[in-house]
Amino acid sequence: MLIIDKLDENQLSNQPIFDEINKEIDRYIEMDNISDAKDLLDELNDILGTIKSSELTDQYKIVVNKLKYICLSILPERKVAYLFENSLISGIELEIDIFGKLDVLFNLLRDRETGFETHRLLARNIGNNNEKLGNSKIKVSNENKLSNPTLANWIRDFSSTLTNNEIPSYLEEAEYINSNSNVKSLSVSEKESLKNILRLYNYLRFPVRKEDKVIETGHHVGKDELKLPNDDKPDKTYSGNPLEILKEKYNEYRRARWNILRLEDEILVATKGDIELIKKELASAARLSQQDRLIACTKILARQDSLAEALGNSPAWVNALGENIISKYTRTNEPSDISVVVSQLKDNVSAPAVISEFLQYLLIDKLGMSDSDSALVAIDIGQLLGENYQIMVFGNQENGSFEWTKNRIVNQELVIDFD
Repeated sequence: MLIIDKLDENQLSNQPIFDEINKEIDRYIEMDNISDAKDLLDELNDILGTIKSSELTDQYKIVVNKLKYICLSILPERKVAYLFENSLISGIELEIDIFGKLDVLFNLLRDRETGFETHRLLARNIGNNNEKLGNSKIKVSNENKLSNPTLANWIRDFSSTLTNNEIPSYLEEAEYINSNSNVKSLSVSEKESLKNILRLYNYLRFPVRKEDKVIETGHHVGKDELKLPNDDKPDKTYSGNPLEILKEKYNEYRRARWNILRLEDEILVATKGDIELIKKELASAARLSQQDRLIACTKILARQDSLAEALGNSPAWVNALGENIISKYTRTNEPSDISVVVSQLKDNVSAPAVISEFLQYLLIDKLGMSDSDSALVAIDIGQLLGENYQIMVFGNQENGSFEWTKNRIVNQELVIDFD
């Protein structure tokens, strides 16, 4: 994580430092790293609170807001409301699952039990948002004057197209974006932002409306399970050369992983990042074959650099992994060599080959995932663990498939085989 708590005003005004902070935040967005984002947010707020330069404070306002959107699911509702009323446009443009994060927040607040009070609070704040979207004034239906293109006025204009303030359908939202005369003055990116803002506003204002996905964005409404590339279309065929096939499969996986990212938020909030509690969540998920929850727990431990520690401190996992290794390598290795490997597992839990075997045990043996689908998950985990672990899986450029790198026992040690 980027450490900035000792930086002063002069250093923060340094452009390379500003750029590095933004790069760090982009990494947090990519990995949905709430824990480090919250730490960085708190550090920045402490430093900016002592700075007298309004220009520098304004420069970092966008940075702070990005961090707030990453941490949306753990922010107090009043801060989320303020964010939605004052800085929604920049937030909706980020590649962040805002809907999923709100689902976690609402579950924590038990908002359904309170009559969706927080839903409606956030909707009211969006309805009061005076940020401008577009450069031309708009004519709100049934009004004679032109109005500034604020989000509040865009929402009034859209609402005026509905009958008796009814719950809007997704078709009505799409028709408004595609045919309304005011919307025609917006750029393509502005239309996309307006579409997503209306969808968010209506999701909050009408929380009982049928759940749906927001088309063509990473945003998500509802509790859909993760669908790996082959879940819906087991017989799907891919066209193109093997490298293009690998890219297509990986991109499909990335687009389908929002539910796991949402579960990571939920688990982090519930456990406060405590390793022992996350281990219990992981053990329960493995026992109940809860695929998404198991993957989410494993990714959290990897992100916290605690996966090897969690394995090493769990005799049950070490024993299960040892039995799995005995079964897997008996036909190809001497019993004495296997015995040494198993006896030393606890001392070698951080070795890439051991972590590889542990992940294969969890994903393939416990969850019953296919080799290729489990390999895609392992790509994510390897990236979180660091460069030494990114060799656990490879993309086969001859046949366009993701595969586990084979392990073997050499000199009574389990190693990843590069041959």
